[in-house]
Amino acid sequence: LSCAPDLVIVNKGMNEKLLPVLEENKIPAAVVELKTYDDVKRGLKMFATISGDVVAGEKIIADMDAEIKSIVDKVPKKNLRVAILHSTAQGLSVQLDGSIAGSIAKMFSWENVASGMTPLEKNPDAAPYSMETLAEQNPEIIFVTSMGDLDEIKANMLKAVEENSAWQAIGAVKDNRLYFLPQDLFLLSPGLRYPAAVKTMAELIYPDKF
Repeated sequence: LSCAPDLVIVNKGMNEKLLPVLEENKIPAAVVELKTYDDVKRGLKMFATISGDVVAGEKIIADMDAEIKSIVDKVPKKNLRVAILHSTAQGLSVQLDGSIAGSIAKMFSWENVASGMTPLEKNPDAAPYSMETLAEQNPEIIFVTSMGDLDEIKANMLKAVEENSAWQAIGAVKDNRLYFLPQDLFLLSPGLRYPAAVKTMAELIYPDKF
Protein backbone atom coordinates (compact mmCIF):
# COMPACT_ATOMS: atom_id res chain seq x y z
CA LEU A 1 0.00 0.00 0.00
CA SER A 2 2.88 2.37 0.75
CA CYS A 3 4.04 1.97 -2.87
CA ALA A 4 0.69 3.42 -4.05
CA PRO A 5 0.67 1.39 -7.29
CA ASP A 6 -1.50 2.38 -10.25
CA LEU A 7 -2.35 -1.30 -10.74
CA VAL A 8 -1.84 -4.59 -8.90
CA ILE A 9 -1.81 -7.79 -10.95
CA VAL A 10 -3.26 -10.67 -8.95
CA ASN A 11 -2.58 -14.32 -9.75
CA LYS A 12 -5.88 -16.24 -9.76
CA GLY A 13 -6.04 -19.02 -7.22
CA MET A 14 -3.29 -17.58 -5.06
CA ASN A 15 -3.73 -13.93 -4.16
CA GLU A 16 -7.44 -13.07 -4.33
CA LYS A 17 -7.40 -12.53 -0.57
CA LEU A 18 -5.67 -9.21 -1.30
CA LEU A 19 -8.60 -7.86 -3.31
CA PRO A 20 -10.74 -6.49 -0.44
CA VAL A 21 -7.76 -4.57 0.98
CA LEU A 22 -6.89 -3.15 -2.43
CA GLU A 23 -10.50 -2.18 -3.10
CA GLU A 24 -10.78 -0.55 0.32
CA ASN A 25 -7.72 1.56 -0.50
CA LYS A 26 -9.00 2.38 -4.01
CA ILE A 27 -6.09 0.60 -5.72
CA PRO A 28 -7.12 -0.98 -9.04
CA ALA A 29 -6.43 -4.70 -9.44
CA ALA A 30 -6.53 -7.13 -12.37
CA VAL A 31 -6.97 -10.84 -11.70
CA VAL A 32 -5.25 -13.06 -14.25
CA GLU A 33 -4.83 -16.78 -14.83
CA LEU A 34 -1.88 -17.64 -17.06
CA LYS A 35 -1.83 -21.43 -17.04
CA THR A 36 -2.92 -22.61 -20.50
CA TYR A 37 -1.87 -21.02 -23.78
CA ASP A 38 -5.36 -19.56 -24.21
CA ASP A 39 -5.01 -18.05 -20.72
CA VAL A 40 -1.71 -16.45 -21.71
CA LYS A 41 -3.22 -14.96 -24.88
CA ARG A 42 -6.15 -13.53 -22.93
CA GLY A 43 -3.71 -12.07 -20.43
CA LEU A 44 -1.60 -10.54 -23.20
CA LYS A 45 -4.65 -8.90 -24.75
CA MET A 46 -5.60 -7.47 -21.37
CA PHE A 47 -2.08 -6.19 -20.65
CA ALA A 48 -1.84 -4.68 -24.15
CA THR A 49 -5.14 -2.87 -23.62
CA ILE A 50 -4.06 -1.58 -20.22
CA SER A 51 -0.72 -0.40 -21.61
CA GLY A 52 -2.42 1.34 -24.53
CA ASP A 53 -0.49 -0.64 -27.16
CA VAL A 54 -2.99 -3.18 -28.50
CA VAL A 55 -1.05 -3.61 -31.76
CA ALA A 56 2.06 -4.76 -29.91
CA GLY A 57 0.03 -7.37 -28.04
CA GLU A 58 -1.54 -8.62 -31.26
CA LYS A 59 1.90 -8.99 -32.88
CA ILE A 60 3.26 -11.01 -29.95
CA ILE A 61 0.24 -13.33 -30.10
CA ALA A 62 0.49 -13.71 -33.89
CA ASP A 63 4.19 -14.55 -33.67
CA MET A 64 3.59 -17.15 -30.93
CA ASP A 65 0.65 -18.66 -32.85
CA ALA A 66 2.81 -19.03 -35.95
CA GLU A 67 5.71 -20.58 -34.03
CA ILE A 68 3.45 -23.07 -32.24
CA LYS A 69 1.68 -24.00 -35.49
CA SER A 70 5.02 -24.72 -37.15
CA ILE A 71 5.92 -27.05 -34.26
CA VAL A 72 2.56 -28.84 -34.24
CA ASP A 73 2.70 -29.28 -38.04
CA LYS A 74 6.01 -31.17 -37.76
CA VAL A 75 4.55 -33.76 -35.39
CA PRO A 76 2.96 -36.90 -36.94
CA LYS A 77 -0.83 -36.97 -36.62
CA LYS A 78 -0.92 -39.97 -34.31
CA ASN A 79 -3.25 -40.38 -31.35
CA LEU A 80 -0.81 -41.06 -28.52
CA ARG A 81 -2.18 -41.99 -25.10
CA VAL A 82 -0.30 -39.95 -22.50
CA ALA A 83 -0.33 -39.63 -18.72
CA ILE A 84 1.01 -36.53 -16.96
CA LEU A 85 2.13 -36.99 -13.37
CA HIS A 86 3.06 -34.20 -10.98
CA SER A 87 5.65 -35.08 -8.36
CA THR A 88 6.30 -33.10 -5.16
CA ALA A 89 7.67 -33.85 -1.70
CA GLN A 90 4.08 -34.66 -0.69
CA GLY A 91 3.66 -37.33 -3.38
CA LEU A 92 2.15 -37.75 -6.83
CA SER A 93 -0.96 -36.37 -8.50
CA VAL A 94 -2.28 -36.63 -12.06
CA GLN A 95 -2.48 -33.59 -14.33
CA LEU A 96 -5.71 -32.92 -16.22
CA ASP A 97 -6.32 -31.04 -19.48
CA GLY A 98 -6.29 -27.62 -17.77
CA SER A 99 -2.69 -27.99 -16.64
CA ILE A 100 0.20 -26.58 -18.68
CA ALA A 101 1.35 -29.98 -19.94
CA GLY A 102 -2.24 -31.15 -20.36
CA SER A 103 -3.14 -28.17 -22.52
CA ILE A 104 -0.06 -28.70 -24.70
CA ALA A 105 -0.87 -32.39 -25.15
CA LYS A 106 -4.26 -31.28 -26.53
CA MET A 107 -2.49 -29.12 -29.13
CA PHE A 108 -1.02 -32.31 -30.58
CA SER A 109 -4.40 -34.14 -30.27
CA TRP A 110 -2.82 -36.62 -27.87
CA GLU A 111 -5.21 -38.35 -25.50
CA ASN A 112 -4.69 -37.54 -21.82
CA VAL A 113 -5.71 -40.79 -20.12
CA ALA A 114 -6.77 -38.80 -17.05
CA SER A 115 -9.37 -36.73 -18.93
CA GLY A 116 -12.69 -36.92 -17.13
CA MET A 117 -11.24 -37.94 -13.76
CA THR A 118 -12.63 -36.18 -10.69
CA PRO A 119 -10.29 -33.30 -9.82
CA LEU A 120 -8.80 -32.61 -6.43
CA GLU A 121 -10.90 -30.34 -4.23
CA LYS A 122 -8.26 -27.59 -4.08
CA ASN A 123 -6.84 -28.05 -7.57
CA PRO A 124 -9.23 -28.30 -10.54
CA ASP A 125 -6.37 -29.15 -12.90
CA ALA A 126 -5.21 -32.28 -11.04
CA ALA A 127 -6.66 -35.60 -9.89
CA PRO A 128 -5.59 -38.11 -7.23
CA TYR A 129 -2.84 -40.53 -8.23
CA SER A 130 -3.49 -44.27 -8.12
CA MET A 131 -1.01 -46.90 -9.29
CA GLU A 132 -3.89 -49.28 -10.02
CA THR A 133 -5.67 -46.69 -12.18
CA LEU A 134 -2.48 -45.78 -14.03
CA ALA A 135 -1.78 -49.45 -14.76
CA GLU A 136 -5.34 -49.88 -16.02
CA GLN A 137 -5.06 -46.80 -18.25
CA ASN A 138 -1.74 -48.14 -19.60
CA PRO A 139 -0.44 -44.94 -21.27
CA GLU A 140 2.06 -45.10 -24.13
CA ILE A 141 3.85 -42.00 -22.84
CA ILE A 142 4.33 -40.67 -19.30
CA PHE A 143 5.36 -37.07 -18.71
CA VAL A 144 6.41 -35.95 -15.24
CA THR A 145 6.18 -32.38 -14.00
CA SER A 146 7.61 -31.57 -10.60
CA MET A 147 8.09 -29.11 -7.77
CA GLY A 148 11.24 -29.35 -5.64
CA ASP A 149 14.69 -30.76 -6.28
CA LEU A 150 14.35 -32.26 -9.77
CA ASP A 151 17.38 -34.55 -9.47
CA GLU A 152 16.06 -35.97 -6.21
CA ILE A 153 12.54 -36.38 -7.58
CA LYS A 154 13.85 -38.08 -10.70
CA ALA A 155 16.06 -40.48 -8.72
CA ASN A 156 13.24 -41.41 -6.33
CA MET A 157 10.74 -42.01 -9.12
CA LEU A 158 13.13 -44.10 -11.22
CA LYS A 159 13.93 -46.16 -8.11
CA ALA A 160 10.19 -46.72 -7.50
CA VAL A 161 9.69 -47.69 -11.14
CA GLU A 162 12.57 -50.16 -10.97
CA GLU A 163 11.40 -51.79 -7.75
CA ASN A 164 7.64 -51.96 -8.38
CA SER A 165 6.46 -54.64 -10.80
CA ALA A 166 3.21 -52.75 -11.38
CA TRP A 167 5.19 -49.98 -13.05
CA GLN A 168 6.97 -52.48 -15.26
CA ALA A 169 3.67 -53.61 -16.79
CA ILE A 170 2.84 -50.14 -18.14
CA GLY A 171 3.55 -49.65 -21.84
CA ALA A 172 5.33 -46.31 -21.39
CA VAL A 173 7.74 -47.86 -18.89
CA LYS A 174 8.35 -51.02 -20.93
CA ASP A 175 9.16 -48.84 -23.96
CA ASN A 176 11.34 -46.46 -21.90
CA ARG A 177 9.06 -43.51 -22.65
CA LEU A 178 9.01 -41.81 -19.25
CA TYR A 179 10.00 -38.16 -19.62
CA PHE A 180 10.73 -35.49 -16.98
CA LEU A 181 9.68 -31.98 -18.05
CA PRO A 182 11.73 -28.89 -17.08
CA GLN A 183 10.33 -26.90 -14.18
CA ASP A 184 11.06 -23.51 -15.74
CA LEU A 185 8.49 -24.26 -18.46
CA PHE A 186 6.00 -26.59 -16.77
CA LEU A 187 5.79 -25.76 -13.06
CA LEU A 188 4.56 -22.19 -13.47
CA SER A 189 3.26 -20.59 -16.64
CA PRO A 190 5.90 -20.33 -19.39
CA GLY A 191 4.19 -17.10 -20.48
CA LEU A 192 5.87 -15.74 -23.60
CA ARG A 193 7.97 -18.93 -23.70
CA TYR A 194 4.92 -21.11 -24.48
CA PRO A 195 6.34 -22.05 -27.91
CA ALA A 196 9.47 -23.37 -26.13
CA ALA A 197 7.29 -25.51 -23.84
CA VAL A 198 5.37 -26.89 -26.84
CA LYS A 199 8.63 -27.68 -28.65
CA THR A 200 10.08 -29.37 -25.56
CA MET A 201 7.24 -31.91 -25.38
CA ALA A 202 7.36 -32.51 -29.13
CA GLU A 203 11.14 -33.02 -29.16
CA LEU A 204 10.98 -35.64 -26.41
CA ILE A 205 8.63 -37.81 -28.47
CA TYR A 206 9.87 -37.00 -31.98
CA PRO A 207 13.52 -35.86 -31.70
CA ASP A 208 14.11 -36.65 -35.38
CA LYS A 209 11.61 -33.97 -36.42
CA PHE A 210 13.52 -31.11 -34.79
